[in-house]
Amino acid sequence: LCDVEANYLVVRAFQYTSLTSVTLLDMFTIPCALLLTRLALGARYARRHVAGVLLCLAGLVGLVLSDAGGTGGADEAGSGSGSGGSGKPEHSGK
Repeated sequence: LCDVEANYLVVRAFQYTSLTSVTLLDMFTIPCALLLTRLALGARYARRHVAGVLLCLAGLVGLVLSDAGGTGGADEAGSGSGSGGSGKPEHSGK
């Protein structure tokens, strides 16, 4: 049930942001899974696993900062609700 709800939320996210943002945020599950298995199951990981998670988190921080700056958003990519999903920019008729 949780997997279905998570996939639904990923699909809904496409309406509010760019494909790149959704994909990278979806990949945040890797660090979360690593942390949860460490806490709940007591799993141990090698240093290269931890380095990979730190790299994922650094990419996520970079993505959040670039989205906060207004670059690469859904409306700029032409996939927002204002364009009708056609991918073509709207024209004002002037």
